[in-house]
Amino acid sequence: AIGRTERPAGLEITPGRWIRPVWTSDRAMQIVLQPTRAELTGATLVGEAIELSGFLPGRPVTKGRARIGGHRVNADFHPVPGGTRFVVWLPVSALLKEKEVRRLWIEPRGMPAASLLMKGEAEVRLLLGDREIAVLRDRRDRATIAAHRIRPVITEVSWADGVLTLRGEYPDPAEGPRELTL
Repeated sequence: AIGRTERPAGLEITPGRWIRPVWTSDRAMQIVLQPTRAELTGATLVGEAIELSGFLPGRPVTKGRARIGGHRVNADFHPVPGGTRFVVWLPVSALLKEKEVRRLWIEPRGMPAASLLMKGEAEVRLLLGDREIAVLRDRRDRATIAAHRIRPVITEVSWADGVLTLRGEYPDPAEGPRELTL
């Protein structure tokens, strides 16, 4: 498995059902069966806002809110077959002022709040000059959002014939060569 042994990744065993190994406070490992209660399906830059879209499986929902960290924001809910699609808009100016990584939650009326899970290639880095707003997954596949200076990201690692090869992306807006120091 890729990653740190103390933070093992989950495995989606059927659509909407995950098995997740979790370490408890007394250093015991538990295996948890976890349903997907809310899923982030996309994040795009629309004018001066980040538009987050997602899906709630199950019963239809027409009202509720979203939460980023401890801040509640408006959300639009649209019932569809099999559940509810939702959209949340976050102002870019407010996100750029934040210094911390925040988790994303959805709070449908009449239901408990649910953290948004990310599947597949849903991670997004939105460039804004020399800064980026990154919508990424944490160690349990929950969606987080943060604004910071553009950072390089390693996307592929290989080890062959005693040579470690790292490949990645660095969407630096400035032109010219760059140097990587290890």
